[in-house]
Amino acid sequence: MNYKIMKIVITFTILLAVLITAPFEQAKAGEVKVLPSHSVIYITPMEGGLHEFLRSEIFKKKVPLSIALKEKDADYILTGTMVQKGSTGKWYHWLVGAAGRADSSQASVSLIKKGSRTLLWSSSVGDRSFWWGMLKRKGERKLAQRIVAKLKKTIIR
Repeated sequence: MNYKIMKIVITFTILLAVLITAPFEQAKAGEVKVLPSHSVIYITPMEGGLHEFLRSEIFKKKVPLSIALKEKDADYILTGTMVQKGSTGKWYHWLVGAAGRADSSQASVSLIKKGSRTLLWSSSVGDRSFWWGMLKRKGERKLAQRIVAKLKKTIIR
């Protein structure tokens, strides 16, 4: 009897430890550090003024990067594109919340080393909120928040 209980407790403890540590191990494995801290980057103009939102978000999140206003002064270039999707305009999409299930804006960005024109990092994001749907902020600001959060993980400290 005691052996069975001890076996169940040990199995449960091991399972709990694996479930707790698995997300952290995945995060470590997925991180690629390619951008030196305090690098100078130039953000190319993007549709919808996304570049302006990216600039302000880099300062807001205190990312250790300097932003050059001219391409010639930078070591790295952040370039990208943004696509805004229009709504189908169906009255029932708002009623049943289908409009909140799809991205209204998507962006794709790439970080390029200026001298060698080498692609160092690339990412794409959408502005949809999984849990809150239509109630959460969308558009360029949300895209910039997500891009900068991902960019911050690539910085070598």
